Amino acid sequence: MKEQAKPTISSSETARLCSESGGGCMIGSAQGREMDWRPVIRHYRRRHLPNHRAEVQWFQGRPTLGAAIEKAALAEDHRGKRYSHQRRICRDALNSAFERLRSSGEAIRNCQSFDELHELIVSILKNIRGIGELYCYDTTLRIGAKLGHQPQTVFLHAGTRVGASALVDTRGKRYLTAVDLPPELRRLPPEQVEDILCIYKSRIKGLRR
Repeated sequence: MKEQAKPTISSSETARLCSESGGGCMIGSAQGREMDWRPVIRHYRRRHLPNHRAEVQWFQGRPTLGAAIEKAALAEDHRGKRYSHQRRICRDALNSAFERLRSSGEAIRNCQSFDELHELIVSILKNIRGIGELYCYDTTLRIGAKLGHQPQTVFLHAGTRVGASALVDTRGKRYLTAVDLPPELRRLPPEQVEDILCIYKSRIKGLRR
């Protein structure tokens, strides 16, 4: 089973974005045009950011690193429910990921940065069928929350890469830095930019670079 992409915005949410832009909607009609990111950022902050913050805070509050690794590996939230991004991954793949990550707890604890943690998790989980880029990134973000590690660059996975390709040539890139981003996005933490590029990818992919 493949990973499930992050949610995109509905037609009603698109209409709301258009109304917030003060006329001349730049979402859904941006082919070959520059974009006003302000309504997108406002929409994201209202509709998606609270959930992102709640997820990070919940993992920060896990009583032990082992508990954070378990919930992150199994992609389970505070209710014991599967996170939507990983809903389509089969249980066997998640269990295999959990066993590998649990046995690597000390190496995970010794990571000094988000980048180091991400590279380690990708290495640990390679060759598990159904475990892909988005799972590795989300798992790093959740475990990293417990360790106090946050991304310093915008990591590219399948969904984010689509949105990012409207801004820069992403061929051969694993991540974006501030210089790759429009001024409005440079002010945001990298994990929020990752979220925006993925969630709104279908609305921004026609932008002019």
